[in-house]
Amino acid sequence: MEILDGKYIANGEKNLYVKILGKGEIPVVIEPDCGVLSLEWENIQRELAKQTTVITYDRAGYAESPVSKNPRISPQIADELYNVLKNSEIKGPYVFIGQGMGGLYVQHFAKMYANDVAGMVLVDSNSQFDDEFDKLELPDYQKIMSHQTKLNNFRIYSEMEKADFQNSLVPHILLMYKDYPEYLRDAFVEYQSDQSYFRTVLAELEGRDESLKYISQLSIFTNIPVKVLCHDFEIMLNLAKSFGISENEARVVEELWLKNSRDLLNLSTNSEFEIVKGSGHNIHLDNPQAIIDATLGILEKAKAE
Repeated sequence: MEILDGKYIANGEKNLYVKILGKGEIPVVIEPDCGVLSLEWENIQRELAKQTTVITYDRAGYAESPVSKNPRISPQIADELYNVLKNSEIKGPYVFIGQGMGGLYVQHFAKMYANDVAGMVLVDSNSQFDDEFDKLELPDYQKIMSHQTKLNNFRIYSEMEKADFQNSLVPHILLMYKDYPEYLRDAFVEYQSDQSYFRTVLAELEGRDESLKYISQLSIFTNIPVKVLCHDFEIMLNLAKSFGISENEARVVEELWLKNSRDLLNLSTNSEFEIVKGSGHNIHLDNPQAIIDATLGILEKAKAE
């Protein structure tokens, strides 16, 4: 697809697609979830760019960025992001927004490159204790929504014959994005109809346990300002039930997610927690203003320090 307003920047192995908007001190860097395209964050980037410089990028193997031969694990991804920022000529320290698995990657970045981090907003972020969900003795959850189930599904799509992949998946992608503006819908369909994207997501999911091991071995952030945003318990409870998970199982899963989310406060002595009412996991779509407000708050704290 034609690049609209971004550019390629070297990451140490290949050039990654990067989009930089706005001007201002303490740039903001957005790291989306596993499987989420940076394009989904366009509106948030544009709003924050009214206040400061905002950087989004496609991780290797996503959208406009070429596939990497390197393992898709947190230390590698953190190094690639470090190289992109270093070569971008946008000087730090930076405030990072990390969503889901992207939250794990920026946690790793912050522990490796503490001097380059002015603050963080963790958006329904995974934690270093994610493997606790794998040990839950909940048959419905393990069959329908577990990490292993996601792995199996992405492996199936990654290994399909190309014609079967196009016939089985593209109609679902079209339906998923039917209410989006046409230019976004067309972009999502094009990017997510590419099997290399599915293979990249699979590689990140397969690398999760190794990522958790590396992250757990690193120290905390000390006192940088951190805001933890967590989804609404009841929204995700109802979603799980709609997929066929019993209410009892869904509550166990949600209670563990809430516990792990609150444990993220231990990453820094200067941290706050907020449940975003009415929002599921995709807070950037359900309530983007909550992320914008949290980021502006962290920017103010960072400037005051």
